[in-house]
Amino acid sequence: MILFIIFTIPFDYIFPGAGAKGLSTGSYFTENDITSLWWNPANISGVNHSIYFDWTSLIQTFNLLNGAICFNIKNTNVGFGVNYFTSGDMPLNPEIEDTIIPENSGYFDVTERSLTLSIARRLKFMDIGFSIRNYEQEMLNFHGVGYGYDFGLTLKNKIILSLIFKDILNTEISWFGRMIDKIPQSTIFALSIPYKYKYYKGIIESSILIQEKRSIFSIGSILTMRDIISLRFGYSALRGFSSGISLDLSIFSLYYTIVNSNFEPTHIFGVEIKRR
Repeated sequence: MILFIIFTIPFDYIFPGAGAKGLSTGSYFTENDITSLWWNPANISGVNHSIYFDWTSLIQTFNLLNGAICFNIKNTNVGFGVNYFTSGDMPLNPEIEDTIIPENSGYFDVTERSLTLSIARRLKFMDIGFSIRNYEQEMLNFHGVGYGYDFGLTLKNKIILSLIFKDILNTEISWFGRMIDKIPQSTIFALSIPYKYKYYKGIIESSILIQEKRSIFSIGSILTMRDIISLRFGYSALRGFSSGISLDLSIFSLYYTIVNSNFEPTHIFGVEIKRR
């Protein structure tokens, strides 16, 4: 059960790299923002330079830190991202028959790190991006290393369409040549519709993520008032409902998100410093 929780929660409920903005939206594959760095390399940042950091906390045990920096070089966006996940001390309980409370045989923890480099080229109606990612995983004296590759294509007009291939040809995490974990390839289709009315503007997004035999649908909306306060609501077939709020103060923005997972609410706090 412990192993199930450890390997399920980080990827299915926290979603490393989604960011405080993304998780509260429900879908975050089409938004032109630094928090899209880890999911759609074709969408890095809509400002000249930006630095982003967020902290995710789940069931008072799991913690995830995300950081990113992005900058523009003419029509090319370059982004660097880092993720750090730790499970904290978890009890190592062997299965013992005829007992209600298993004997505690010690503790262990899981640490996962990843570094991401994304490069996107801005065209008139289309953005193309590619990213390479280094994974490291430590658990029970195992140290696994792997590399993942993503490709994204975003078409922009009155509506925005995105096609993303995550972990192309699967990402294998190996320890001395032996595979200890695998991240299956995902294909993501996403659609967003921007809208504007007087002092309000927003976006409605929906997406479907296909990974092996499962498909995950999500939908969400952002409503921004006077370019200062944004409210976010989303639903994911995997995570359930989520909501968030952000405050944009020109050179920096603050984010807060809460996701109602099947365990306990996931809290995410984020800050972004930017230069337009």
